[in-house]
Amino acid sequence: MRYFGDAPLVEDESVSKSSTTLVNLGFNYPIGNFFVGFDILNLLDAEDNDIEFLYESRLRGELSPVEDRHFHPVESRELRLKVGYEF
Repeated sequence: MRYFGDAPLVEDESVSKSSTTLVNLGFNYPIGNFFVGFDILNLLDAEDNDIEFLYESRLRGELSPVEDRHFHPVESRELRLKVGYEF
């Protein structure tokens, strides 16, 4: 589980981001020096932002910059199968 609480995006704390909670689940099964496993990332399928900033940006055609939130959303639920060798 990964939890990041509310956080201010500017020094005066007038704008802040909400908390993010992600739950991942993983399992490995050893077979000699090999292992087989799986990971489920974002088990609860949270729709939060992984990272968030507040800054000015200007798109082509805009006359002046606009202060706005810029973010990267968390990945949707994902299942990964893995095979490995430990030496």
